[in-house]
Amino acid sequence: MAENSVKLRPVPEQPAGFDPAAIRHATNIDCSNCTRTVPMKVLVLGLSRTGTSSLRQAFFDLGIFDVYHFSSIVNENPADCKLWIRALEWKLEGKGTWEKKDWDALLGHCMAISDHPCLTFCDELLEAYPDAKVVLTVRDNVDVWHESVMDTIWPFVELLIKKDVSFWRKMWRKFLDPDEFQRMTKLFHLNPKGMYHEFPTRGKIFYEEHNAKIQRVVPEEKLLVYNVKQGWGPLCEFLGYEAPEWDFPRVNERNVFIARRQKFGGQLNWVVAKNVIKYVGSPVMVGLAAWLAWRWRRS
Repeated sequence: MAENSVKLRPVPEQPAGFDPAAIRHATNIDCSNCTRTVPMKVLVLGLSRTGTSSLRQAFFDLGIFDVYHFSSIVNENPADCKLWIRALEWKLEGKGTWEKKDWDALLGHCMAISDHPCLTFCDELLEAYPDAKVVLTVRDNVDVWHESVMDTIWPFVELLIKKDVSFWRKMWRKFLDPDEFQRMTKLFHLNPKGMYHEFPTRGKIFYEEHNAKIQRVVPEEKLLVYNVKQGWGPLCEFLGYEAPEWDFPRVNERNVFIARRQKFGGQLNWVVAKNVIKYVGSPVMVGLAAWLAWRWRRS
């Protein structure tokens, strides 16, 4: 190794971002009766597509583990959907109760949180963990961020929630399993005060208002406004950690995310195909199922 070369990062133990390939290794742990086992150190309250996956890997590199993220549900423990549904119904629909002990049950193994669905509960998490530091991840500007969301997350969100879609997409949606993951994602995607409400036209306004609010309510000494392009320096100085010898991680970049979203869509297409056969009850429907999947990809 050359004298001035950068030391390589150890191979990550788990994907930091959304990765359909990791789903087969997911656990099914009911955390309802769990308690906090590690301190909550950091609340990452920047919106999705502001480098939250890269920051999650950076935290892993620093020994801040675990870090709750949307991929914690998709890749790692889908059973968490049940608790998130409870929390979302409590906040958005006024159903049931949700207390500090419930946060500790769901997030008690985590030293940090980020991304959705946590972002729906910024106020509640700030209240529950007043000693945690806050990182507000941002992009270079709102236009870059909005374009990134439109290219990556929005096509999937639109598929789940948009009413005015083609017949083929309606058929695809009809035969998709009505599971807890769908229920959970629809709750925060359809939140009229949330990020995805009328996103193509209102997303930029939401970004600006959200970032302004976080900077207004979090004391300056506890807040780092951070672009992952800044690397280890400001992050480690803020958190009081020594910077690793390797480069700052880059995870879930646009092209990678799109490829993984398409792979995930393929997995969902198989679910649709099996349900068409199951409910319609004819092997001939295999061809129809494949055709529906093909039409969905083109529509």
